Amino acid sequence: MRRSNDDLQHDGGHAMGIPRSWATIRWLWLLLAVAAVVLYPVLKEDVAARAFDSGTVHIFRGLVFSQAISDGVLYPRWTQFLHLGLGSPLFTFLTPLAYYGMDLFARLGIPHPISWRLLAAGGLLLGFLGTYLLVYALTRVKWASLLGGVAFLFAPYVLRNMLGRGTPEAFSMVLYPWVIWSLVWLAQRPSGLRFVLASLLWAACIAGHVLAPLMLAPFALVVALALVW
Repeated sequence: MRRSNDDLQHDGGHAMGIPRSWATIRWLWLLLAVAAVVLYPVLKEDVAARAFDSGTVHIFRGLVFSQAISDGVLYPRWTQFLHLGLGSPLFTFLTPLAYYGMDLFARLGIPHPISWRLLAAGGLLLGFLGTYLLVYALTRVKWASLLGGVAFLFAPYVLRNMLGRGTPEAFSMVLYPWVIWSLVWLAQRPSGLRFVLASLLWAACIAGHVLAPLMLAPFALVVALALVW
């Protein structure tokens, strides 16, 4: 049986007296260092205010969403605060994932504008790590996985949606690699737990945005059929 480059590197490092745990820690630091190139300015700058589309609007909507939850509605769909007190069914049509995220941070004492920055940075990091795991699951080569994660992190459409537009679509997109990874993971060793995880990731993707999962669905279907085949 052929052994991957990573296996040989692990054995070589172990033979030189370098524990595998240290090798893992060095890789984690490398991943964080690469991601920090994008995450630092996201955390430092007011990315919502700089968004040309709707970043600031979603912060205001997050405030209304949190107020509705504070009023006792755990899944807000109608809010009385909007339209000069006449009310609006706004959250009947908007997916709730980003707003629940802002509300969670707000419950921890973090203002909504800062919460949006944390969500944006966390989302980009999540997509970066998800792509790394996906490529590693397919190739078992760490450097290829790192390049895949970098390609996703610096993808123009991802950065445009997250930073340029400031749209919740980006929070659905960062789950794309996790959805595909979960399908690969499920195919490698089918089990009820892995099926539930794949289902939850797909549900989270839908909760992030209405249309974004539709863009992923054809590709996910092709991957699922290829894995079954």
